[in-house]
Amino acid sequence: KGFRGLSSSTNRESDMSTIYLYADEASWQVLSDSRQKVALIGGDFGYGNFGDVLQHLNTIRFAQKMKGYATISVMAASAIGVSGFPEWARSAYATDAVVYIAEYPLVLDEKSPKLKAVGEIRNLAAVHLYGGGFLNEMWGNYVISVVEYFLRLTPGIAYFISGQQVTSPYHHVLIDHLKKFPPRIFGVRDEISLNWLREIGLESNFSFDDATEVLIDLAQRSGLKREGGLLLHLNSSDYTANDSVDDGLAAELLTLKATAAAATGVTVFQAFRDARQEVLDSTETIKRLDVQFPFYDVRVVDLVGLIFEQGGEGNGRAISGEFGYSCSYHVALWLQLAGIPCWLKSSNGFYSQKSRALQVTQDLTSFLREPRLADHASNLERRVAWRSLLQDEFLKLDEVNNVCRIPDQAGGPAPWPFFFKGKPTLQERLANSMADATWQRQRAETAEKALERTTANLPGESSNSGVSG
Repeated sequence: KGFRGLSSSTNRESDMSTIYLYADEASWQVLSDSRQKVALIGGDFGYGNFGDVLQHLNTIRFAQKMKGYATISVMAASAIGVSGFPEWARSAYATDAVVYIAEYPLVLDEKSPKLKAVGEIRNLAAVHLYGGGFLNEMWGNYVISVVEYFLRLTPGIAYFISGQQVTSPYHHVLIDHLKKFPPRIFGVRDEISLNWLREIGLESNFSFDDATEVLIDLAQRSGLKREGGLLLHLNSSDYTANDSVDDGLAAELLTLKATAAAATGVTVFQAFRDARQEVLDSTETIKRLDVQFPFYDVRVVDLVGLIFEQGGEGNGRAISGEFGYSCSYHVALWLQLAGIPCWLKSSNGFYSQKSRALQVTQDLTSFLREPRLADHASNLERRVAWRSLLQDEFLKLDEVNNVCRIPDQAGGPAPWPFFFKGKPTLQERLANSMADATWQRQRAETAEKALERTTANLPGESSNSGVSG
């Protein structure tokens, strides 16, 4: 997703019964100063997904305009890929502080990032759950448990929700959460989510997507335009239900190759900047396709790199295409907002809901015959109204004077060494599992032999004991 959204590749499968907070020195200073603060939790836990990053950036900028709030971006310690990541993240996101969460106490050595456990947060005024497609059975428990942790630090602080896609049947799970922590305002990005919530009596508003403004801005600054060529994004990570063969991906790529647009030139978008082996975005899917990838001459654009390259100025060549084919909701929305028709591949209910939200109703053959451009004019108007409503709610907040003490969880899990993102690798994990299995087997064999010797030496036992008549 994750965060746009990933399933197993984002470590979001289960809830967080215990959470440990870490921050670098600069963030520590912000957490302890007197400014009013808002904690931002959503699709981007720092793993480097195009859509999740943009939703996060947009939410930071919005919050910082509200009475000078200091922003606390919540990321995962397991998303740190290099030792300098904490400093880079604060600068690149232009956020005031970053707090890293872990499921167990971290053992940090000289090779680890320079982090230390957080003891308190002063003047936490609000928690903002910003957008993404994570309110579902794959990732919902994880994200909600993180949100509830921060809301419990100071009961009664303001709670805002925006830009959500709620996937059935998870909307029923939301009821308990929202009863415990009613938000001041709840925004969803698609009509399906809006209708489901209203059917079960949950009041919500249409907010459209939380990346909208920065998507439009990035399209302008990168020179994205409709002019010849094929724009292509692939993803075969487990949550997409695209396995590169049985789902028809290879056959669809052959169909795309036969188009006049492809003959003009092919641009491949890499939407993830992520070292984990379970993340299978465009370049990883091309490797997986092997001989079934039909193009030999393509231009690759790293979208996360494009976002952060001097603020997204885009010093490279302009990006152009006649139409797009995408396995990513946010890549498709980006192209549509730039006036380029894009077909979103959907191989499961999660992506079917995304397709409907982006007005992708044609099958691929019909789309290639006459690419239809989505009309987001009404969505953009409603987005403006939502932003005004959210701003009003923020401006109504009274200043707080609190100290959120981070609870001591000494009785929790044992400390564990810090690992950079992508470590240990799948091969290392497999080797460790095999070594552990060998050790367990050897222990069992040793225990069995010891038991045999003990039994043989018992009074009345002989070498032919154990034979009964």
